[in-house]
Amino acid sequence: MSRIISKTIGDKTITILNDGGTEFGFDLFPGKEEQELKHILGDASKTGLSTRFNVCLIEIENEKILVDAGVGNAFGPVAGFLPEALEEAGITPAQIDKLVISHLHPDHICGSWDDEGKPIFNNAEVIMSNTEYNFWTNANNFISVGEPLTSWLPVAQEFLSIYSKQVNTISPKGDISSGVSFHSLPGHTPGHCGVMVDSGTQQFLFTSDLIVIEDIQLQIPRAEFAFDVDKQLASTMRVECLDMLATDQILFSGGHIHGPKICNVVATDKGYQLETE
Repeated sequence: MSRIISKTIGDKTITILNDGGTEFGFDLFPGKEEQELKHILGDASKTGLSTRFNVCLIEIENEKILVDAGVGNAFGPVAGFLPEALEEAGITPAQIDKLVISHLHPDHICGSWDDEGKPIFNNAEVIMSNTEYNFWTNANNFISVGEPLTSWLPVAQEFLSIYSKQVNTISPKGDISSGVSFHSLPGHTPGHCGVMVDSGTQQFLFTSDLIVIEDIQLQIPRAEFAFDVDKQLASTMRVECLDMLATDQILFSGGHIHGPKICNVVATDKGYQLETE
């Protein structure tokens, strides 16, 4: 089974690399009962909420940009297949020029260092939004946040320590490269960002964790999600971004979309759905 899918957009090539997948419990939607979620899924026998872990590779002439680094061994044997996906794409970690971090949750950074704590992408400039960096490096933000952020803080700190000499922070709307920029999507974390690729005639947006549980959040995008730091802001961003993708016909993929796939977002009378070209 292939772990990658690619598409050319102008002078840029977009490749979505699948890192594996897992299931979460129904408690990820605190405002919804399990039976209601099973009804939305259309399957009363479901035992959990399935998701995938995806990474995005953007190739521009002589520059290779990797958006996020996957889960590493954080989820056991069901994930951590980024090395295989990169090999399938014909890319080695040493060839990555820029490692762009959408946000500092474990499933987006743990694949960036080895078992000895050494950086895997040792030639890459590491780029993240200054808002995200400032959130995770200010201890006052974690005095009363509770789980899971309390457990995730040491992981973020380890990443920042390992890559301390390579990190460069920019605005949540800043330029990453020619025709590649951050697209601010706060709420999931304060500095959570997608990455927009603009060829002049066509656009593509990798939305990272705008959607984590595709089967639920496309149908009820305003539902509160447990892992969102600011749940109300995150739900607002989700609807605004999905509306933009559908209205402007911007190609789309995300950090947890089933696939890997690159697709269009279509508005329906019940929310949204994804359609491949």
